[in-house]
Amino acid sequence: MSSSSGVTDNSTVTHSSPLYLLPSDSPGTILVTTTFDGTSCGSWHRGMLLGLSCKNKLGLINGTVARPSSTSLLFEPWIRYNDMVVAWILNSLDREIRETVMYTESAEKLWKEIERRFVKLVELRFFRFVSKFPRLPKVLQAFYHILTELKIFGMSFLSLYHILIVFVDARRPTKG
Repeated sequence: MSSSSGVTDNSTVTHSSPLYLLPSDSPGTILVTTTFDGTSCGSWHRGMLLGLSCKNKLGLINGTVARPSSTSLLFEPWIRYNDMVVAWILNSLDREIRETVMYTESAEKLWKEIERRFVKLVELRFFRFVSKFPRLPKVLQAFYHILTELKIFGMSFLSLYHILIVFVDARRPTKG
């Protein structure tokens, strides 16, 4: 086997392989500081993606690091890798949610189940909310355009807020 795959001839996983686990990696490692309880799905989802990316472990949840055959030299490292990522995801979930997905067999299936149940639900709720206000999509589109223009000029939303406050204050009639 070649070292470009992250495996040497003696079947050890090298540092460059996504199957490599650091000595400091443990099932108790916390990737996000807040336990996911079904709310604030977007921030939890983003935090987990960042944490898994930093550890070079996104390949297991997105399917790019497929389960090898049971006769492959990579099978045992893949099992450890999968179990570790499953543990990290489960540890980030509230007890009630964790119990409903505890026996999912792979990190990829676990991740997709959480996305199906929670991330897609948030998107659906947002769509239903927006559809109640026919003009809201145009307002959001205008707001997005303003934010894009701010980025072009190197400004943040906070700087726009301060400019608007000064502008509104300047236009208020003075007493006296």
